[in-house]
Amino acid sequence: MDGQNNTDIFAPDQWFKQGHGPRYRQLYRHITDAILSGDLAAETQLPPERDLAALADVSRVTVRKAVSQLVTDGLVEQRRGAGSFIRPAGPRL
Repeated sequence: MDGQNNTDIFAPDQWFKQGHGPRYRQLYRHITDAILSGDLAAETQLPPERDLAALADVSRVTVRKAVSQLVTDGLVEQRRGAGSFIRPAGPRL
């Protein structure tokens, strides 16, 4: 992310609730909500997979599954060699 000041948004106490489903789904829902509410702005880069896993206190597989679903939903764009970025709102071209 730019500036690293929004990394607290990924802390487990911000998104994980025991008994509310798999961690990857909860993380996916949390990031989706953050994107839709504007807490994560368009063109913001998500932390690298390894860093996001450490911030969220989950495995890289969990992060990979959550980000993969965000990509499928069109909320995040993965740029080879550059990272994962929040897509701007609006229709895909």
